[in-house]
Amino acid sequence: MYRERSALKSLCGVVAIVLGASSTAFGQGWQFKTSAGPGPRANTSLAYDIANSETVLFGGMPTTSSSSNRGDTWVWDGSRWSLASNTGPAPRDGYAMAYDSRRSVVVLFGGRLQSGAYTNDTWEWDGASWTRIFPTGRPPRLWLARMVYDSSRGVTVLFGGSTSSTTYSGQTWEWDGSTWTLAATTGPRARREHAMAFDSASARNVTVLHGGRTSSGTNSETWEWNGATWTQKFVPNPPSSRLDHAMAFDKSRSVCVLFGGYPYNSQTWEWDGTTWRNTLAGGPRAREAHSMAFDAGNRETVLFGGYGGGLLGDTWVLPGAACPCACDFDPDPACNIFDFLAFQTDFVAGDPCACDFDPDPACNIFDFLAFQTQFVAGCP
Repeated sequence: MYRERSALKSLCGVVAIVLGASSTAFGQGWQFKTSAGPGPRANTSLAYDIANSETVLFGGMPTTSSSSNRGDTWVWDGSRWSLASNTGPAPRDGYAMAYDSRRSVVVLFGGRLQSGAYTNDTWEWDGASWTRIFPTGRPPRLWLARMVYDSSRGVTVLFGGSTSSTTYSGQTWEWDGSTWTLAATTGPRARREHAMAFDSASARNVTVLHGGRTSSGTNSETWEWNGATWTQKFVPNPPSSRLDHAMAFDKSRSVCVLFGGYPYNSQTWEWDGTTWRNTLAGGPRAREAHSMAFDAGNRETVLFGGYGGGLLGDTWVLPGAACPCACDFDPDPACNIFDFLAFQTDFVAGDPCACDFDPDPACNIFDFLAFQTQFVAGCP
């Protein structure tokens, strides 16, 4: 990687040309993919594994009782589900899960076991097997907490969750791969069943939180965590008060996509860091307790399962913007050195949308050279 970074820096010093403008299109709407795979279940979580180009799902609740909780691991490759493992964490639902792109592992925390007890164990999935981690300190036993990965700081962020059937957590914890650290005890009110996503747009780099259940009921609050403080965003016309909805950050369009929740609805909302917009009609049926993740390889948001008049096992995708031409890597319409620098950032981070410019699956100097050729040629 050092040699690849050196090549990037050298080439950036000589590339300063302005090429033609380009545009991307969005508006295809939700697309149903399949009902085959893990089967109907709720209270799962999805995480996109960049290193293996697949979306990971663990366990969940296939009935209305935790006694039937599953402990299987499934992966989605963009067209079908495959059973990856039947071993690892004990069967559970309502756990928290996120992908750590710095260490190329999926991190899983807590949840509710078949006995109904809450847990606070930490596990990591490397694409082949689960490994339990035994840190000296850790968050309390939590159910229905939410977790995202902050790629700008290299830490996994966890907030909220139930500590018992009637008490909720308002703590913010961070995991760096070896240590859990209590990062904040102030910010959003204690809650569970909220939605969270990490907004990795370079100008923002914040964890976004919406809604959830507090001791006084549901709410429609929007909060952002920058690694030091939580800030409430007071904006007009946000999504209505709800719980058990799901949210994922669509990197291809730099928006957080929110779907559904309780009270049951089939609304799709998007947050661009300033404004909430109710964007689409139709798509998946109204539901709660579903899960979502952004599949960076296929540039689409994946939605699975949940509960809506019964347990659901369907998989849907919401396509993002098409992969841009080689030039279009920043918000302005011109193709210039700033796009090249934006590509450099994505390349070093290992973003598959930035790296995948040649046939082999590795992200290496050959992809960079292929990008260079397209950049100089301009947009088709």
